[in-house]
Amino acid sequence: MNRASIAFLLIPIVCAASCARGRALRDASDVTVPRLRMVGTDLAMRSGPELRGLPPDQRFRFISPDSLVTGVAAADIASIEEPHVAELRKTFATVMGNGRWVESDDSAQFDVTIFTTSRTKMQPASRTRLEQELSTCGDRSTGPVLIWCPDASLHYTESWLTVVTTFHIIRRRSDGAVRVWRGSSRVDAELLEMLRTGQGR
Repeated sequence: MNRASIAFLLIPIVCAASCARGRALRDASDVTVPRLRMVGTDLAMRSGPELRGLPPDQRFRFISPDSLVTGVAAADIASIEEPHVAELRKTFATVMGNGRWVESDDSAQFDVTIFTTSRTKMQPASRTRLEQELSTCGDRSTGPVLIWCPDASLHYTESWLTVVTTFHIIRRRSDGAVRVWRGSSRVDAELLEMLRTGQGR
């Protein structure tokens, strides 16, 4: 068999391999990578539509934050056992009772998680400009009065700051629509407004 015949026989093999590679690339591009939304500086969850209204007569269940959120620490998960968070769950259930919502582990239409995070970070606490004697940066005739010298060095001090943040997250299970609150000052009022509109979107 000469070289021309071998080359002719290889054409279908090369074409088949090329087509298979093309299909593999197309299949790979069809894989949807879940988009994430940032919940906190180091917390994220699967992105979904914004939950704008809440219909009446729904069932909900409280779940652990790591079921919805990535980046949670062990202490964040453990916070759901703290008395303060337990009170927040009780308040949530009371507020949602206005819309005839009931807590149910079975066939719940909404997932709810309430937890706190505690993060320690370094931050600039203050800055001071060193005072120098007038004789070192100005006219000696006025005496050794302390002034702010324009060319004096700025000195920064830093301190560790612990920030505690409370999160309320509610997600509709049917389509992943979600609402996130950081802090707890407006949660009750906004939940009541969402129940009032009742759009469930």
